[in-house]
Amino acid sequence: MAGKLEHFELNLSRLSEAADMIDKLIIRDFGKIDSEHVEQTLQKIPFGRWRHFGTENQKSLLSELGALDKMELTRSVLDLIVVSVLLDAGAGDDWKFNDNGKILMRSEGLAVATLRMFQGGMWSSVGKLQVDSIGLRAIQESDLIHWFQVRKDNPLLGVKGRLDLLHRLGRVLESQPVYFPKDVNGFARPGSLVDHLLTRQCGHAQIHVNVLWDVVMKGFGGVWPESRTKLDGVSLGDVWPCAALGLLVPFHKLSQWLTYSLMERITHFLDINFLEADKMTGLAEYRNGGLFIDLGILTPKKLSSLEPSLPSVFNQLVQLMSNTTAQLKSVNPALSEGTMEGMMEELEKSPFHKDLLDALKAKSLEQRADETPGAATDEWIEYGKDDLCPDSGVLSQKESLILGSSFPPESQVIIEWRALTVALMDRLIALMRGRLKVSPESFSFPKFFVAGSWKAGRELAKQLRPATGGPPISIDSDGTLF
Repeated sequence: MAGKLEHFELNLSRLSEAADMIDKLIIRDFGKIDSEHVEQTLQKIPFGRWRHFGTENQKSLLSELGALDKMELTRSVLDLIVVSVLLDAGAGDDWKFNDNGKILMRSEGLAVATLRMFQGGMWSSVGKLQVDSIGLRAIQESDLIHWFQVRKDNPLLGVKGRLDLLHRLGRVLESQPVYFPKDVNGFARPGSLVDHLLTRQCGHAQIHVNVLWDVVMKGFGGVWPESRTKLDGVSLGDVWPCAALGLLVPFHKLSQWLTYSLMERITHFLDINFLEADKMTGLAEYRNGGLFIDLGILTPKKLSSLEPSLPSVFNQLVQLMSNTTAQLKSVNPALSEGTMEGMMEELEKSPFHKDLLDALKAKSLEQRADETPGAATDEWIEYGKDDLCPDSGVLSQKESLILGSSFPPESQVIIEWRALTVALMDRLIALMRGRLKVSPESFSFPKFFVAGSWKAGRELAKQLRPATGGPPISIDSDGTLF
């Protein structure tokens, strides 16, 4: 990617500083990481959405569900996990949740708010500790405003988007009986996905992670907004065109977070082992991405004027991808049932691929020339060392139009930042595993988030931006993007 990045400079030599910080955080919060103790220490690290509810709330909920058999207990907890994860999109810097005097923000605040709604029977059509399609479709915007404690002085980003997502979830549950078979009482529930999974075991108490991913992507695929990137008329969800790569980049942040969270609870309650779970990636979200900016691993470039919005490039790429895919399907009809990953592999091997990239490049340069005269070949001004903050290694906010600003998710600033975050997470976790001499099974991505990258990202944010503790770059949230 050297020389191809439009909005960031990359300094991989500082990656070891992130690893050093995470080492210290693990030792501080979980225990020793020398060869004698590291495996035991890593086993202590909780992960998944479940942990965001807090230990006391977990105990209280399990007590309320105590009379249920193991399968129904699993369904009910998965009901909660699904809705809580889908509502875990960025809340914004100004929102807080007051839980009986305890002030919670961001993911923890959203988690406990959804737990209180679950305990109050708000997701259920019969007032029970369950989520069902009828209850979801009956939710009103006023319900979310009340339970999330939204006021003029306590704004929550994307309330309408969250409401629409819940309504779509209700419809999806009813339209996908294969993935969400109705329970004994005739309810279509998200937690019933476990019944489908148990029919797909590939050995004793073993399920391949692809089976769960199939449920998340196809079963829940209909919950995402129609405004997202489409290919052949199908909304792809959290997938965006990256001009620097000339390709659509799949992030699936909330979908992967949901998959990690479901695996953790299913394994806990039913002792199911998910095979090849290490195929999944790091999450393209603000805490992980903020860590790399705040440590100077990624340095935003200075904009010469304003970032081109590139709407025509965005639309042109999507259309080109759609047209190219149609051509590919005419050559290989089996692609109509293929995965996005398989389609991209075929695309890269196809004779249409170079045409696609050439067209994108031409359109991109044409758009920039129109919007920013004279900037098509020299749009960005790179910074030298004198422009870096001495403590963090990042550009001072006053010198950058990117830092401290907010961008929509389709902005090339955000897409490039998120893509780099995923790639850097792969490098950082590999570095950490090598240092600790542990396997991917012992130090999985979810444990890495909890013990390292999320925690480090948050602590740096609080030091550098104490007023909000927010990320160095903000994403305009519609309530469906983390």
